Amino acid sequence: MPKITLEPIEQLNIDYKEKFIHSTVAEMRRIIDRSEQMDDERRIELALRVYEFAQNVESVSGLDRHEHLRKILKQYL
Repeated sequence: MPKITLEPIEQLNIDYKEKFIHSTVAEMRRIIDRSEQMDDERRIELALRVYEFAQNVESVSGLDRHEHLRKILKQYL
């Protein structure tokens, strides 16, 4: 039987935040790669906005996160 360990709450929050950042950035890259009309400067600007949002994700509730990301993406596409 595997050993079960409990992580401190702070560590779980950090792990969730890291996973959210990675999944958000991966999704953003897919969208940018499909958007051929976007120049490099706009791509960099969008990447920074999405990464900044992902860094502050705890301030936005679950369902609002996706809506907020859509609003950011719509500004650039």
